[in-house]
Amino acid sequence: MSAGVTIGFAMELFEKGILTLEDTKGIELKFGNHKVMTDLITEIAYRKEGLGALLCDGTKVLSEKIGRGSEKYAMHIKGLEFPAYDPRGAKAHGLNYATSYTGADHNRGYAFQEIFGISVPKAYDRFAAEGKGWLTKWNQDIRCATTDCPTMCGFLMDMALPAVAQKNTANMVSAATGLDLTSEDVEIIGERVNNLARVFNITAGFTRADDTFPERILTEPIKEGASKGHYISKDELKLMLDEYYTARNWTRDGVPTREKLMELGLESAIASLEKLGLV
Repeated sequence: MSAGVTIGFAMELFEKGILTLEDTKGIELKFGNHKVMTDLITEIAYRKEGLGALLCDGTKVLSEKIGRGSEKYAMHIKGLEFPAYDPRGAKAHGLNYATSYTGADHNRGYAFQEIFGISVPKAYDRFAAEGKGWLTKWNQDIRCATTDCPTMCGFLMDMALPAVAQKNTANMVSAATGLDLTSEDVEIIGERVNNLARVFNITAGFTRADDTFPERILTEPIKEGASKGHYISKDELKLMLDEYYTARNWTRDGVPTREKLMELGLESAIASLEKLGLV
């Protein structure tokens, strides 16, 4: 996925004249040039001199190498390229991209409630910003605990019936380990993972400013289709982030509170934040 987005990014830069024939060593890096696409995959894998070496570290690094205003077109969050879902037409899905500890990752908290209108816990208007903070938090915790932790397929386990997935996960893990887990325990496990990951990112230097989108998402409306005219404004992003941090019992800067970490049994994480003067 990252390789495909990086190649697409390079092709857009070439068509806009930001990447030149000199940069590409004479290769016409245009959309629709299928041979170049397939050749580039091999060149990237082996970090071959030329385009392979230029593209091999992904969209963020490619933009940093090139400069020339290319960052405007670099579709990544926290260095991870976008998947195939445009968040401008599904705002909880977008908030998940912005707040995910791995970056623009649809597998961190897939917002099926707004994308498919599935009413678990309830259906949501995909274009609305209000209410998406709690929904994103819930989806991230449930998906983490029912798919990532037990290494199950996310599209099988949690999409249509997450409440069933919680119970199934509790039953499976209890049967395998002898523990006596409940559905509520499963959700708390997901919450614990997301809080611990947040603390790890904070110690690595990430802040609220990193919970954001590329400029295009914040300023350019979708040009066609069922989501035509929609984008995520900076005010909507602020509203959703404030809701999300409140739902997680984090500060307005996105730092987990001492109380929340104590509740989750993450005393070592508190020590990490104390060293930074954040709790």
